[in-house]
Amino acid sequence: MLLSHKFQLRLFGSFELQLDGVVIQQFEANTARGLLAYLAIEGDQPQPRAALAALLWGADTDTTGLTNLRSCLRRLRNALGGEAKAAAFVQSTPGGIQLTT
Repeated sequence: MLLSHKFQLRLFGSFELQLDGVVIQQFEANTARGLLAYLAIEGDQPQPRAALAALLWGADTDTTGLTNLRSCLRRLRNALGGEAKAAAFVQSTPGGIQLTT
């Protein structure tokens, strides 16, 4: 059985994410919010991991930036209710990451 979830994100004014009508507030880091916002804005195509790492961590080396991105993605998935629930919204491949709502 496939479950659908209602996802609402407000970026203007104060940041607010609602999942199934419940406000999600337990983001472990602001970078997870930033990643989510960027993926929402660029949602029409997957974003390359290296580009996301450079955007969020700037001058960090490729390895450090990509490690930080993996940690950030884990935090985002945790905020969305865990791996299984987050899979309904965040598509992640070795090539890129995309918000699919």
